[in-house]
Amino acid sequence: MLGGFIQFADNAAALQAMRSEWARTDNVSVADRVAHLLGTLAGGNNGSTVLNSTTVKDDEVKDVLTGGSGKDWYLRNSQSPTVSKRDVVNDLDVAPFESVFTEIDTWL
Repeated sequence: MLGGFIQFADNAAALQAMRSEWARTDNVSVADRVAHLLGTLAGGNNGSTVLNSTTVKDDEVKDVLTGGSGKDWYLRNSQSPTVSKRDVVNDLDVAPFESVFTEIDTWL
């Protein structure tokens, strides 16, 4: 889930590369998938398509991100100095440590 926008939102090949990494069915941990997509660990199915301060930007609005069952990854800005612009997560999977959170406000 992304509380912002990515520079390659209209690039089908880049989106497919990211989806291929996230949805892979081999024995790669969620932590490694996130690291591949962030570009901090080599070897992911996403190749050179990464999510970082260059490719992800805050959209300056309060986003409500809702997950599903299982592990979800949220790129959010929940620490904005402007309270009305802080992203909110409504995670359907309430088990502890099931979801991964990356604060994009630290990239701004």
